[in-house]
Amino acid sequence: MARLMIFNAVFHNYDDHTKNFAFLYHEPQDKSERGGWRLAPAYDLTFSDGMGAHSTAFSGHGKPTRKVIRDLCKDYKYLKPDGYIDQTLAALDDWERMLGSLNIPKAAGAAIHRVLNDARARFEDDSSVRIPS
Repeated sequence: MARLMIFNAVFHNYDDHTKNFAFLYHEPQDKSERGGWRLAPAYDLTFSDGMGAHSTAFSGHGKPTRKVIRDLCKDYKYLKPDGYIDQTLAALDDWERMLGSLNIPKAAGAAIHRVLNDARARFEDDSSVRIPS
């Protein structure tokens, strides 16, 4: 869930309301197994620049920073928010190659790329105070 939260923040998925998060139940096949819940794969991932902030705020922040994400994750010692952020930013670095592989002209994605670079900047501004993972 933390990774999805970070993806939504970095890739401008403003359609991140509560109906876009779900869990799947694993039904046991016999009595020796235990059923269990797990987070469903991400869905309805939609880039948007039309709204000013996310539908689901990040601890009251519509446009979070690395520090805001760290603060949200701090009570869960098993989470590694800096690592998740860095992985997501690395995927963002691959934007131009992805456009090319889909035969989308670079100019067609330029406006989206500008918005995503602005989002990237929010996560890099305070990177000098990174907490080791």
